[in-house]
Amino acid sequence: MSDLTPDPEAGFERLVGKSNYARWARGFQTIAKLKGVWSLVSGKEKVLEESYLYGHHSKEYFDLNCTKCFERNQTYTAQNVRVQTAQGLLEFWVNPDIRYEIKSEQCPSDASWHLEEVYKMEDEDAIRLAYEALNGLHLKDFKNMSEYLKEHRLVRADLLDANAIVTPGELIDNIMGGLNGTYLDRVPASRLQGLEHITSLGVLADELLELERVYAKL
Repeated sequence: MSDLTPDPEAGFERLVGKSNYARWARGFQTIAKLKGVWSLVSGKEKVLEESYLYGHHSKEYFDLNCTKCFERNQTYTAQNVRVQTAQGLLEFWVNPDIRYEIKSEQCPSDASWHLEEVYKMEDEDAIRLAYEALNGLHLKDFKNMSEYLKEHRLVRADLLDANAIVTPGELIDNIMGGLNGTYLDRVPASRLQGLEHITSLGVLADELLELERVYAKL
């Protein structure tokens, strides 16, 4: 995965608006951690001001104490590189129309805060949108069972991010209810009925993938 290559397949996508803020935030946190700048984006690490170079002393003091000045300059410069990296990543991983909203921000955490304030939905709205997406999932709309199951996991993550209580039974019912098309035509009903007792999402996923391999390769 390149820093400059949005990859929806891996869960990394540009922020387009409220509809994908939750997924964008999860993916971007991973990217920022990989680049070592998440502490700046989250605000846990304070961005050093230029005044840090001199502290409580005058510039003339540091002209006479070059070692201290050099050490502070190294620290300031190293962090400034990371600040620019964090800001650049934030600007790249959002749509162009959103990019201009944060271009003037000098601090990555301020830019991140702005995106959260504008695009993160209230939990109630996020839950409603996620359930609409969940109820609209049908196997026939995906290229294979693996993609179908992955989308269920992503929607589940969206629900959990919005503090929803999601039971395995809900997802199992939704997964089974969305089976259709070639899969149902080829898999014997008796095999599907044998899945009714399953209460584990992991076990169900394994069984459905195996049935696809044997009977209904799409």
